[in-house]
Amino acid sequence: MVESGDISTDRILFACPQDVDIAPGADFQSAIDEAKLIADRRMVLQQAHLRFSTLSRVSYNSGLDFERYYRDLYEDIQKYHDVWFDKLFNVDNPNPTHAEFTTGILGTLCTILRQRGDLEECAEIMKTYMAVLKRYQQQTEGCGVAAQVDCCEGLTFRANLIRCNLGVQLGDKEMAMTAFHDVV
Repeated sequence: MVESGDISTDRILFACPQDVDIAPGADFQSAIDEAKLIADRRMVLQQAHLRFSTLSRVSYNSGLDFERYYRDLYEDIQKYHDVWFDKLFNVDNPNPTHAEFTTGILGTLCTILRQRGDLEECAEIMKTYMAVLKRYQQQTEGCGVAAQVDCCEGLTFRANLIRCNLGVQLGDKEMAMTAFHDVV
């Protein structure tokens, strides 16, 4: 039988998520709150990615049916920008899948908006889309995984095509020419 005082509680082990650091002497509850915040962000991405990667293939309208989930992801990135870019899209993160998935989803959202003619909104989302793409490029730079580099190059090509088309529709020659130059 264990008596009171037999177990030292001055060192309690806790498996902390990889994106959360607990500094010595730090408030444990703050670390738990941060872990929950990151987990909630991942859930938003997971919901959008499920529709983007799987359910859109069986949907008649493809991405259009799931636009709300893509918007939710975009709005969450806007609201929790620091968490997304400092934790989930961290350059030192050896697993760039969060940035990869998000790039594809935001590209689809931009395409939906551009094709619908919501050009100003598309241009606004394009800023975040290009920022996430840039972070994805940084994460894959020199990673040595050929499939990851090929995926990044494909997403970059697609982003430049969307930017080129948006520039033409907006009458923004500089955007169109810069994107066209990046494509070729």
